[in-house]
Amino acid sequence: MNNLTREEKSTIMEISSEFIDIHREIVTVEETIKRMTERSSDLIDKLERCRERERAFVCSLSDKYGDGELDPMNLTWKKECLKDEQR
Repeated sequence: MNNLTREEKSTIMEISSEFIDIHREIVTVEETIKRMTERSSDLIDKLERCRERERAFVCSLSDKYGDGELDPMNLTWKKECLKDEQR
């Protein structure tokens, strides 16, 4: 068995330290990815609930004012007119 030189031991320590730093960063990135994936899933669920609320609201407007569509820019309900009604 040969004893390593001081320089060789130093090189081993540098490599070991670099390995530990890289591994620590990988773990941090993986944790961040996991949190972002969970957040993305939560936001998608929230968006679906918002869309469902919008659909229910549009249905209630349709029941109240008749067939039409919501104009979100002008905050109005545009009632659909049949060709016969326009005469």
